[in-house]
Amino acid sequence: MPRIFDPFFTSKLGAGSSGLGLYIAHNIVCGVLNGKIEVESVIGSGTTFRIVLPSTLQSEVFG
Repeated sequence: MPRIFDPFFTSKLGAGSSGLGLYIAHNIVCGVLNGKIEVESVIGSGTTFRIVLPSTLQSEVFG
């Protein structure tokens, strides 16, 4: 969990997974959209992602 948003981190090393999905999601939510993303996971119960975005974006984001 502490490395879930790290680039190239994967739980399926050597199985063809690049581990970029959550890294890219984190960069979009936090960088491009100026929001926050959090994750909570409980074994046997599932995983929850919480994404908080501002209600308005600055115009330079979309040029």
